Amino acid sequence: MSRTKVIAVFEQFPWLSKHFSQKNIVNASVSRMDLNFLGRPRYSSYLTIPGDFDTTTKIFLYDQGGEELTKWGKPGFMGMIRRFIANETIQQSLEALGEQINKCSHAVVVCNGCTITVYRLPKDSTLLALLRAKQNQAAEVLEAARQEVNES
Repeated sequence: MSRTKVIAVFEQFPWLSKHFSQKNIVNASVSRMDLNFLGRPRYSSYLTIPGDFDTTTKIFLYDQGGEELTKWGKPGFMGMIRRFIANETIQQSLEALGEQINKCSHAVVVCNGCTITVYRLPKDSTLLALLRAKQNQAAEVLEAARQEVNES
């Protein structure tokens, strides 16, 4: 089943073949960008057993034609570290792109070099609109926290 999904995703997004070898991908899926996606760390590594291989997640941004705009990631590492997460979110990294943000239409998350998820923008939405919604959400949470503190 996974091989069928990989083939289907590569057919849906033919430009993926320019960037990833289909034979190395064992699982693939497609999802929509949402506010939770923007809040994710831009890279993360997990190590379950000391000395075992870690899982590294990398995120690549593409325009509508499949041209790479930027990529983020952290090479794998070994050791006693149980979990590492970057302190910069995808939202913060996207905001730093400036004008390039208007070109972004897809994000590809690659986990451990063999699993990919292609994130598309929601229909009738832009990345800028998603970022504004995420900022508004954060402002509402902050305001609610302030009110709670003031009431205490």
